[in-house]
Amino acid sequence: MGRHRATSIEVVPWYAHVVPGRDELISSFLVRSAHRHGLSPYRFTAVTFPENVIWTRDIDSSLSDQALSLIAHYYGLTIDDVVAMTLFGFMGCASSSDPQWPACQRWINVIGIYHRLRLRFGLQFCPLCLKDEPVFQRAWRLSFVFACPKHGIFLRDCCPSCEMAVMPHRCKHEPTRCWQCGTVLHSFDGKDKGSADTALAVQYRMLRCLDGHGYCLGPELLSTPEFIHGASIMMRLIKQQLQSHPDLRPIHICTVDIREETRRLRTHSREALFSVLNELLEDWPVNFLHFAHAAGMTQLAFRTCGELPNWLTAAVALLPERLRTRPRNNDKWLIDHVCRLEHVGGAVSWALRAQALMRAAKGIYEC
Repeated sequence: MGRHRATSIEVVPWYAHVVPGRDELISSFLVRSAHRHGLSPYRFTAVTFPENVIWTRDIDSSLSDQALSLIAHYYGLTIDDVVAMTLFGFMGCASSSDPQWPACQRWINVIGIYHRLRLRFGLQFCPLCLKDEPVFQRAWRLSFVFACPKHGIFLRDCCPSCEMAVMPHRCKHEPTRCWQCGTVLHSFDGKDKGSADTALAVQYRMLRCLDGHGYCLGPELLSTPEFIHGASIMMRLIKQQLQSHPDLRPIHICTVDIREETRRLRTHSREALFSVLNELLEDWPVNFLHFAHAAGMTQLAFRTCGELPNWLTAAVALLPERLRTRPRNNDKWLIDHVCRLEHVGGAVSWALRAQALMRAAKGIYEC
């Protein structure tokens, strides 16, 4: 029918039935459906969703309600079944317009959409799982997932040959091959960088929290929203302190990674940061207070974080209010006073400037 088909003709191309895989992403499902029908993912979605933008968006986290309804209609699924393949469904949201979704997106890896390309390494995969079942799982897009609980290995986030980001929708034949060089993604050499036991323990507690079981923080059981809100604040402050105090930093976290958002980082960098977070939460609030003391953190560090959850507020209250003995606004007063004297100029002004600096060195802030 060509690119310029008549819009009045109803096309129902989904005659080949494709069963959703275990915890499969909606993008992976659409790619497999396209190949099953003998079409490229671009052509398949252009015919099926002529009024929806698909591959120039992160559809796993932003698929429209209209597209969800069409997928459910073509395959005889319920809306809940289709939402269960999206990331917002995985995070307990009804749609991408859910008010709670922006907060949950902090834990979703960024794939860096640029036209039809993906510039970042947000889609991870387990080569052994991909070999068993050629589907990409939703959990592989989460920032706190670093290893495969089934095979006990770290996840990969790029082609093992050319190190390009994974883009199943650009593959012409098999989505389990690299779109650039054609290398099979599930080729596995059996070697791993370090043990994945710590990573599995960290991500298990986080995934269990998302499943609705909450998070056990000592004797207290936190609800999922309460923990996610506090953990986001903790992660942001941890990165700030690691940047300011290199002696607190694990060896395998570089300065460039610390300055980036956590959801933009590669797998091993995210694993290192979440391991620090997990260590601070282990013996709460003892480990947190030790870290804060070593980093010189006070209650002022949390003043710009907005409203804190109760469990974090109680721990922050144990920190000193400030480390300095004089009020911070004295510094601003001194700078303004010295600038005014320098602007006036003259021997008298320079003498007053010298007196003000000498008195400030003694802790006296008066004209």
